[in-house]
Amino acid sequence: MIDLKTEDDAQDLGAWKWLLDLLDQLGENGMSSEESDIDARTGMEVYYVKEMTWRRDVQHEMRVIDNERHKEKQLFTHKGAKPVSRIRNGAKGGTRRPAPKGLAKMLYSKDWLEELGAADRRSLEISDEKFKWMVIH
Repeated sequence: MIDLKTEDDAQDLGAWKWLLDLLDQLGENGMSSEESDIDARTGMEVYYVKEMTWRRDVQHEMRVIDNERHKEKQLFTHKGAKPVSRIRNGAKGGTRRPAPKGLAKMLYSKDWLEELGAADRRSLEISDEKFKWMVIH
């Protein structure tokens, strides 16, 4: 996607580079787990994304990526998560995956961090690295 946006000198190239950086920063342990099911209304496979209470809300940003995967299926590798509809309403509960250590503070949920005790916050080894948040429209 980045290569195509660069070739086309696309106006949204900066946003796509930032989204890639966001995914890199969160890493594999920062991605939500999913539970597959068949949508009763459509009969199509859907994924129910489990909530990650520790992570900053990135639902909008993930939808941007998912929507592009649905529109441009030939551009994306067939490895990893399939371009299947994802439902992000918390209907299947939360993930058991613990918060990864060492992320930039901006990537953790502010409310979740405030609920932690000092020792638990220290154990996260929050990075001093700044991660500038971008609002994508």
